[in-house]
Amino acid sequence: QNIGLLAVSIAALIEIFTIPAFGSLSDRVGRKPILIGGAALLGIWAFPFFGLLNTKSTVLIILATIVGLSIAHAAVYAVQGSFYAELFGTRVRYSGASVSYQVSGIFGGALAPLIATWLYPQGGTTLIAVYVAALCALSIVCYALAAETYRKDIYAEDPQERRLVTEQG
Repeated sequence: QNIGLLAVSIAALIEIFTIPAFGSLSDRVGRKPILIGGAALLGIWAFPFFGLLNTKSTVLIILATIVGLSIAHAAVYAVQGSFYAELFGTRVRYSGASVSYQVSGIFGGALAPLIATWLYPQGGTTLIAVYVAALCALSIVCYALAAETYRKDIYAEDPQERRLVTEQG
């Protein structure tokens, strides 16, 4: 009877395969194309996703969840760990990646249910889809402005980092 749990369970089972596949693909083509593509698909998929949920059809709800989680979400999630870590030099990598991940979690995760709860009475699921699409668009802009990291030597000393450490020491 719990269609949501069934849908998420099936999608999560599929993600066991799609997350490593997207991670491997990002090692060949780069982090940014996978992140941008995944975020774009998430933003676009938000509209049909809610439309399919609103049908109350078990099959369509499961389909909506599978596409959203095991493809779009998997593409972004598979790459985030390496991308965030590679953005920072060796001396600040852990702190930089952690702060980035935690702050984005606040805005993208913690506040999202509160905002969606506020938006629903204003415009239903369409307004929530617009909100999701706007966050995805912001993500795309940030990914586009960030450096490509997949060929970066993560063990090399970053000259800017070395200079900052020398100035503080």
